Amino acid sequence: MISSNIKNKINLFFSSKSKRVGLDLLYFVNNGSWLFLKQLIGGICGLLLSVAFARMTTKEIFGQYQLILSIFSIVSLISIPGLNISVARSVARGNDGDYKNSVKKSFFWSLFGIPVLWITGVFYYLIESHIFGITLMLSGLFFPFF
Repeated sequence: MISSNIKNKINLFFSSKSKRVGLDLLYFVNNGSWLFLKQLIGGICGLLLSVAFARMTTKEIFGQYQLILSIFSIVSLISIPGLNISVARSVARGNDGDYKNSVKKSFFWSLFGIPVLWITGVFYYLIESHIFGITLMLSGLFFPFF
């Protein structure tokens, strides 16, 4: 474990540099590593899944998988994904009540993604591929919970 003397020196160093940079460096260093690890694991899992789809399925299925991910990520902008970061920051500062408010807002706005995914799914069901359309419609059902 790190002694309290070293912790105090580290805190003093980061607080002095925070004023110059205009960023809470102590918070960034403490929590940035966890966010980096989350992004790294998510990226590796996404890469492995893409490689598995590319190697084990046909080009059509892989292309449909990529298209579904693209549509889903575009529609996910409706649910205000930046609230997660602001809630983490708010809870770190001791404002625990902000969590409920942001979950309500995010869930409410994600309800608008359901008709978008359903309309897109019906379009693809009627025009292109039945399986692709059904996949989009099913993902629309579970969209607010993502």
